[in-house]
Amino acid sequence: MRRHTLGILVTLLLLLSSAVYTTVYPHLQNPFDRYEIHSQPEIVANAREAGVGVEGVYKVVRVVDGDTVVLNMHGQNVTVRLVGLNTPEVIAPHQSVQCFGPEASKIAHTLLDDTSVRFEPDPSQGVFDKYYRTLGYIFLQDGTNFNQYMIERGYGKEYTFKSTYKYQKDYKAAQAQAQSQKRGLWSVCTVSA
Repeated sequence: MRRHTLGILVTLLLLLSSAVYTTVYPHLQNPFDRYEIHSQPEIVANAREAGVGVEGVYKVVRVVDGDTVVLNMHGQNVTVRLVGLNTPEVIAPHQSVQCFGPEASKIAHTLLDDTSVRFEPDPSQGVFDKYYRTLGYIFLQDGTNFNQYMIERGYGKEYTFKSTYKYQKDYKAAQAQAQSQKRGLWSVCTVSA
């Protein structure tokens, strides 16, 4: 039992130290980048047991930008990177604000601030990205797939990292429609698919 509790504490410490490091020193490379945390079964299992990345309904603590949110999962604030969606940057270190970034961030705040969402993980993508953000999808209270909504309205683009993900076909179709109808960033920004 002590070993199990220790494993959970170590996992949470790693996640917390990474979050603090990237908040305090966003311009420096994360020293943990060389580790592939999502491929370490014990760490993933401990995170799951602690409630990190488990499907459920969670309160939105903060909107970071259009493709990243912080959810309260079982008493822990967990940063979630939304699978299949990439929105223009508004707060990236060493980057200027990108075209349509403020609009994407604003709509994310409008839809997500002071709400709860359903979080759905995608086992095909792993639990964490290299910045230790939990990976998944979020759904609004009415069942709307938020990630897809952002793409459909032109607030972001479909984004495939390394492999096919659960909603990839739907997101690609949503992007094609947004492009053809010149919605959002497709009407005002110089972008490539």
